Order: sequence, then structure tokens, then C-alpha cells
Amino acid sequence: MLALYVVAGHARWLLWEGHSAWLKSSHAWWENALAYASASLRFGHEAVMVFFVLSGFFIHLRSARQSAQGGRMEAVPVGAYALRRAHRLLPAYGLALIVTVLLDTAGRHFWPPLYLAASGDAHLDQVFAKTGYSSASVLPALMVLPSSSGWHFGTNGPLWSLAYEMIFYLLYPAWLWLRRRGLLLAFGVIPCSGLLLAFLGAPGFAGSVWVHYAVWLAGAALAEFLNRKEGRAVHVGLALVVAVAGFATHLLTGSPVLQVLGHIAYGGGVVLLAASLSSAWSGFRPVRVLEWLGVRSYSLYITHFPWLVLLSAWLFQSYGGRPAAGWLAVTGFASAVGFGCLCFALCEKHFLHARLKLPGPVSA
Repeated sequence: MLALYVVAGHARWLLWEGHSAWLKSSHAWWENALAYASASLRFGHEAVMVFFVLSGFFIHLRSARQSAQGGRMEAVPVGAYALRRAHRLLPAYGLALIVTVLLDTAGRHFWPPLYLAASGDAHLDQVFAKTGYSSASVLPALMVLPSSSGWHFGTNGPLWSLAYEMIFYLLYPAWLWLRRRGLLLAFGVIPCSGLLLAFLGAPGFAGSVWVHYAVWLAGAALAEFLNRKEGRAVHVGLALVVAVAGFATHLLTGSPVLQVLGHIAYGGGVVLLAASLSSAWSGFRPVRVLEWLGVRSYSLYITHFPWLVLLSAWLFQSYGGRPAAGWLAVTGFASAVGFGCLCFALCEKHFLHARLKLPGPVSA
């Protein structure tokens, strides 16, 4: 659902004229209702924060279960752990880089204005001015740190979150070593150091990664919480309160520290809500469809944007801008989902690991 939300938000942004342009002309009431409702799709960055919490949750889940069952958390064999992460993530990531190059090459040849940051839309041009294939964008991407220099690999800006994730994965064995020696340093001192850095002002990419590490560790904390506690109704109520309060804090404050705490709260709340409801909703057919898409969500997330950019570039070249009607955005969303599923079948499908079964209230 999070991946679909991000794709829908990007389709709205790239394939629809936007709310300010929409207001300049009159429309039927139902069209206005849909346009206003689509504003709910503008929180893509917030969805990525939930991704971070989910990532920390699943990476730490095995160790959390060991602790909950009365045993001692085992150290992670670093070599095997790194090989497993690389096997799972890097092939699909490599395909995403290739897909980005191919689609961008076609777009630059046939419909160049958007790629050259010359579409005439000030916001889009500002974003695409930071895209391309200079050494500042290509070298970080080849090191699996896309966008860490401030320049995106081609048009595939959403890859930025992969750079954060890769560093979080690399830090996990060392963090687990600390966690095996106690809660305070792992869940207290380290996250607080990130909050302190947010207060002082995170210096560049490295500082931003460390600040957001607290969000990732919130997922690890949830893995331990859900393996020790029971009572689904309590979890649902707690999850709703925490998620709403965190999101409100994020939206209403300008404090960097409160922003991070808001990320932790709404990200943790959403994950807690999903885990608490999973055993109740797992039998519904729509959930099975979402589960099918969920297996493909990594490929979907890392390949959809260049495809949508190609469609948007065609619009600017052929019609001078994006349409007022939203049907093309809907069509683009569906085609981007299909394209992501195709990329999954071509590559990621062959690098999946055995699915993890979660017992009790956190089964999925």
C-alpha cells in the first residue's frame, strides 16, 4: 500500500496540471471533490519514513524473537549477512539503474525539455536541474549511495532512500553487538545522539543519515515490543493514537527534533497498526491482491519514476504541459505499476528469499 501510494503521488505530480492551475478554471463539483481528495497523495516523503520503520522491524525481527523466547540474541555473521542483503537487493537495484538509463536516453532524444529542466514549470525544472549523469550522480549510485552527493542518478530521484537503507543495513551488526549488551545504549544513547544532531543541524548526507537512523531503530524497537506483548485491541488503539499524534506533530512544527519524533511516532504507529490487524485481515481477498503486489513493491518503487517521467516529458513536448483532467494520471499510475511488475519478473523474482512467517498477532 505504501509503494502504491508513492507511485500514485508521483503520477499526480508528473501527469496532472496541479492544484494551483486547476483553481484557475471552473469545474463540476465532483471533479473538484476528486481534485481536493488527490491532495492526500502529497506525503510521499512521509511514506518513506514508514518504509524505514518497516525495514528496521524486519531486519531485527529474528533477534527480537530470540530475546522474547528467553534466549540470548545471537551475533550476526557479518559475511553471511552482507551476502544475503546483497543477493536480495543489488540485482533489482542494478536493473533499476539500467532501466533509468534506457528510459532517460529515449526521453532525452524524443522529448528533451523536461530532462533539460526547460519545461516551463518552475517547480519541475528546479527538481530536474539536479538530475543527470555527471560523475557526481553516477559514482555514488554505483556505490549504492544514490543521490548522496545531492545529484540524482538520471531522473530516478526516489532512489535516494536506498542510500539511507544501505547504510542502516551496514550498521546493523555493530548495533546488534551493542544491543546484546543492554537496552540503554542501543535504544537510548544512539537515537538521542541523532536527535541532538537534528537540534544542532545535520551536516550534509552523513548527518541526515544519522538523524534518520533513530526512525529505523524505532522499527527494531517495535519488533521487540510485538514479540513480548499481546492484546490486539490494545495495539490498535495505541497505534491510532500514536500515528495521528505523530503526523500532527510532523505537520504543525518546524522544530527539527520534533520533526524526527513525529516521523518515529507516525511511522511506528502505522507499522504497529498493520501488525496488530494482520491476523484479522489476512483472509480478505483484496488483502491477498495487495500481498501479491507487496512482494513486487521493491521493484515497483525503484523503477516507476523514470517511466512516469517519460510520459510527462511526452506531454510537455507534445502539448506544452500537463492536462487538467486526471485520467492520464490514473492511466500513468496503472502503467507504472505494470512496468514495476514486469521488472520484478525479469529480475527480482529470481533473487527472493524464503518468505518469513510471523506467528500470532503479527502474522502476515
